[in-house]
Amino acid sequence: MNRVYKDFPPDYIFRNHAFNMANDYEKKKIANVIITCSYEDIFGKCYYETFDLNLIDGFGSTKMTPPASYIGLISHEIKNLNKIVAETNSKLNKLILKNKDDSSL
Repeated sequence: MNRVYKDFPPDYIFRNHAFNMANDYEKKKIANVIITCSYEDIFGKCYYETFDLNLIDGFGSTKMTPPASYIGLISHEIKNLNKIVAETNSKLNKLILKNKDDSSL
């Protein structure tokens, strides 16, 4: 199960493992899990949703954001920083070119 907390950046997803697949693996991987959620909006109206999930859909997908290991987290944050630096450089280069064009008038 994934959960996003309001006090963390939006790209942080925390994954909780809800099932032990060590025993009866073949039987469990074809099983379904039915989850019913209920919630209430700010006007007091109640809503109910039921999710019928196939466990097999989650097999082989172990990507976590950020990665679970400390080293993985460092790599994840460096990737984010590289993206920010690249975007900032691009904006600065456009601004410099615009200023050069304006000064030649």
